[in-house]
Amino acid sequence: MHPRTRQALSVVLLGLALGYIGYLVHGHLGAMKTSQLDLSASRSLAFLALLTASIALSTLYHVVLVRSLQGPTVTGTRLGLAYALGQIVRYLPGKIAGVLFEANYLQGRVTASTIALALLIQTFLGYAWAAAIAGTLLLCATLLDWRLLVVLAPAAVILWMAHRFGWVEQVLGSLPVAGRYLRESGPASIDSPTATRLTGLLVVNWLPFLAAWIVLSWPHHSVAEAITFGAAYLGASIVGTALVVVPSGAVVREAAFVWLGSRFGLPVAELLVSGVALRVALTAADLVNVALFGLAHAIGKRE
Repeated sequence: MHPRTRQALSVVLLGLALGYIGYLVHGHLGAMKTSQLDLSASRSLAFLALLTASIALSTLYHVVLVRSLQGPTVTGTRLGLAYALGQIVRYLPGKIAGVLFEANYLQGRVTASTIALALLIQTFLGYAWAAAIAGTLLLCATLLDWRLLVVLAPAAVILWMAHRFGWVEQVLGSLPVAGRYLRESGPASIDSPTATRLTGLLVVNWLPFLAAWIVLSWPHHSVAEAITFGAAYLGASIVGTALVVVPSGAVVREAAFVWLGSRFGLPVAELLVSGVALRVALTAADLVNVALFGLAHAIGKRE
């Protein structure tokens, strides 16, 4: 995509999202001021801790994946720190800048093609699993039948197979441009134990995230409603990630979250308040994640 076209599309999407959010804020400002969400210090710290745990699990997944593709050419803590810093960089220039930063930070110890491949696998499989969770949870909330969660079991098996047999790599390798660049990035498949670790990390990755919503909204909302909040944000995250022209899915993700959550009967005012709270908390959690992996890397260098 031409840079000017990308910039114009980014401005249009941001403008539409801001306009939508502004319209809703204007109509629900009074209700927002009396929101029942508990943003006390203790709740906020617990909320932040759970979000940080979710982000740390994503970082660990990235570390295991990159090392499985290229081998232990760099310590896990340095690789984790590079990824964590890259997630901060993406807030301003955008997602692609975060990829380039991580590759440069590792100073050639991990090839840029391996970083790109790992991030593509993580994005595709991570959000495929997020879509499965969000869709299943929203269906359960709509039908009031939580037994439907059983469908996630075969979905997890498919996720394991995608890791084990390199399905994402095979699809990318068949593309004329990307395939030539990524073909030398790693093996076509991953051994069973590593595939199991990667699948496990993805499966549990969203549990702290969903628990964070329960902490934030209980007791004013039931557990089912709290999980619906979380599932709606997962769905919105997929939209934000797909829009690579918008840095970190800014504003567009929150607009999609409010729209999707309202379709499932959640109060618009509380969707607006929680959307802002979550954006701030996720940014803070990214910074805490950098600090944690930075500390781990510093301790590792001393030993």
